[in-house]
Amino acid sequence: KTPLYRIDGAFSAIRKAALDADPNSWPASFDLDSFDEAGERILFAIQKVDGDFYSVVFASKGTSQVVQIYKESKAQVDNSIEDFDRIVRLLREAGCPGV
Repeated sequence: KTPLYRIDGAFSAIRKAALDADPNSWPASFDLDSFDEAGERILFAIQKVDGDFYSVVFASKGTSQVVQIYKESKAQVDNSIEDFDRIVRLLREAGCPGV
């Protein structure tokens, strides 16, 4: 697996910290629902883009098929960047140190 797939471990660690948090700590005020939604979209996008780029190997060269695959993948990546920004914002709003 590529390093991008390891992001799930980071998401799991944040989720666990929020669920096990002392009521007076920053993880207790973390918006876990919004975090989970953004995280799931990111994980889906990583899998989709990975599969799409693999399919480029089999796409007919010189057709619009390759262009369409790249276009759809770029949209997935752009949406994931927005979701990562959303997660960082959620962490800041909760008072996560170092963010």
